[in-house]
Amino acid sequence: MKKLFILLLVFSSCKNEVYYYPSKSFFDENNPQEISIDDLNFEEIIDTVSNKIFKKERLYITLLDKNKEIKISPFTYSGGFIKERNGLEINNDSIYILDKRFPKSDMQKYFKLHYENNSRIEHFSTSPNYAFIKIVLRRNEEGKKLKKMLLEIIKNFEDSNIENKESIDLSIMLSLPLDTEFSDIPPPPKFLEIDD
Repeated sequence: MKKLFILLLVFSSCKNEVYYYPSKSFFDENNPQEISIDDLNFEEIIDTVSNKIFKKERLYITLLDKNKEIKISPFTYSGGFIKERNGLEINNDSIYILDKRFPKSDMQKYFKLHYENNSRIEHFSTSPNYAFIKIVLRRNEEGKKLKKMLLEIIKNFEDSNIENKESIDLSIMLSLPLDTEFSDIPPPPKFLEIDD
């Protein structure tokens, strides 16, 4: 009997806890499909996620961390109005707020400011209900790099001391840098002068 009890205890301790982002209710309502991103670059990931959103479907990425299984359903910009201030931009090595860069080591501090702001500070979110994290990477970055960043963001969010964190949906947007998206736009035409 002892052996059976020990065996059950070992199996139950090996079971992974599952965490859902933005929330468990989001997964229940949208029933997203899993996507493997290990062999994709960042641009391919954004295209795939965007195509599913246009079809009113969602995807999720699975991360494994020790005895945790983390399921994240990111979104991309697919049209409509999004207030820039509601997105806290994070790239390879920095957090961007307006034109200023801050070290990623201060992530928990800026998460707290961002999610507790409620329109007080002009450059942070209007409400925790609208706040999201915006990951910006270059087109050719590997999916493994994105997984590493997602894990870093989740850990910092969970370790932060944001008030009422349990009731906040952690939404994550994927985006390309603006300088590469619009680099091929030609300059505006010159005006013609008309003589009378």
